[in-house]
Amino acid sequence: KIQAATSDWPRVPILLAEIEIQNRRFDEAKAVLEKALETFPDSPMVWASLAELAIRRDDGDLKAFARASERILHEAMQTLGDRIELRLARISSATRFDPSRARTLLAEVESGQERLPPDDQYRLLTRLAQAYQRLGDREQAARLWSELARRFPRDVTAQWFIAELALQRGDNALAETTLAAVRELEGTDGPIGNYLEAVALMQSLGTESEQKAGQAKAQRLLRNVIKQRPSWSAGWRALGMLEESAGNKSEAIEHFRKAMSCGDQSREVATRVIQALYLQQRYDEADEELRRLSDDDAGLIAGDLARLAWQVAWERQQFDRAIGLAGDVASDSRNHRDLIWLSQLRFARGLRGDDVEQPLREAVKIAPDASESWYALVAYLARVGRVTDAEAAIEQAADKLPRDGVLLFEAHCFELLDLPDRAEER
Repeated sequence: KIQAATSDWPRVPILLAEIEIQNRRFDEAKAVLEKALETFPDSPMVWASLAELAIRRDDGDLKAFARASERILHEAMQTLGDRIELRLARISSATRFDPSRARTLLAEVESGQERLPPDDQYRLLTRLAQAYQRLGDREQAARLWSELARRFPRDVTAQWFIAELALQRGDNALAETTLAAVRELEGTDGPIGNYLEAVALMQSLGTESEQKAGQAKAQRLLRNVIKQRPSWSAGWRALGMLEESAGNKSEAIEHFRKAMSCGDQSREVATRVIQALYLQQRYDEADEELRRLSDDDAGLIAGDLARLAWQVAWERQQFDRAIGLAGDVASDSRNHRDLIWLSQLRFARGLRGDDVEQPLREAVKIAPDASESWYALVAYLARVGRVTDAEAAIEQAADKLPRDGVLLFEAHCFELLDLPDRAEER
């Protein structure tokens, strides 16, 4: 109805595209935005939305999507010039690359920010600081939060993050100073101040009775925080950490899930939640959390979280998806176990030949001194009846493996080949 009544408002097609994205119809969303770009070629919002669509997709090569996003933004900047919407979209795109490349791109985005209006400077520096935190670069994040606090001394958000980073690196003096500044800005019982005081208590050392009293006070403060700001993910996350430290795993996971539903996108929290659901065989719920996370930021599904994702998909009998996810993990990994798992998944789905053997050959190349890589290769060759090739692999392994484990390795391999005499000899 709005579109019919208002043909000159670019937000309408952007919202229509968002509906398509939420329903995982990425090509349809792209078509909506490309058509909108024809109508609104000077709208930085449409350009930014098209670029961000590319990095939100999880139905293909994530790195290729990130490169596509970068190309769109480069063309947009050539067309429109320096616009805050495009700088913000570049930050989202940058975090999809490896850390060194991401830092280079973020530095480019920051360059010349002093020319922007104050409100745009605030938005840009805030997003940059958050991006550096997600990359684990605390030094750059602290620099930017400090700069924000200097330029905008009444902004409590900058003080909050400065205090949190200080606590993470054990700078208690700075944390106390910043907490005092937060209390001055929001009052003696403000949510951010309560949160920071609780986190400090959770990390404090002392006698057993002092720690117990500190944990009890931290819990009271955090309970107050979630009453003051029930939709603030930081409060729920901290409460989950507190319950976890007390051994209350079930309560901790529920708090972590609440944090995720309130917008927490940290890989740390997501891994905890999905690992717990997986171990409890709640595979559908684990998949639901993974998809929600992927919708927000497909780039978060990496490392241990991606390993969990393929295991969840396999248990839900989404075998092709599981193999695809395992392949994505293996392609970016230097861990030989990722390649072994990929090979075994493919074998279980009936694949043979190079699809199964090549990952195993790569695994023994990456970790030539790991017996499990060689054993997996020998096992595959034995299963497909290539006994001569399996024996050749055993000989190659004997030259690579530590001497004290070679005989036992050979014994196990010869058992696989149904050669009991040679196994017993070893």
